[in-house]
Amino acid sequence: MVSKQVKQINVGSHQVCVHRAINNGGGSMQILKCYKDESEWFETTEEECLEHTEKAGFWKEGSVLKILEDKQNVWTPYAIYKKMEEGV
Repeated sequence: MVSKQVKQINVGSHQVCVHRAINNGGGSMQILKCYKDESEWFETTEEECLEHTEKAGFWKEGSVLKILEDKQNVWTPYAIYKKMEEGV
């Protein structure tokens, strides 16, 4: 996958960069990640997301992708994960 910045928006006093992922044929979900002490979202892989959520013990196995598919955020003590919106 390739990520490119498509726009910047202001959220309160923070400037947020929105990236668009270009899927090179893979069938996996497009997931964005933001570290809690930062404001920039960037693309990550399903594997990395699951490694730092379920496999790290913060979430029950098999739950994270379902939560993201329902367009809800997944939080850990260090980062937030969300499904990339279509058409961004």
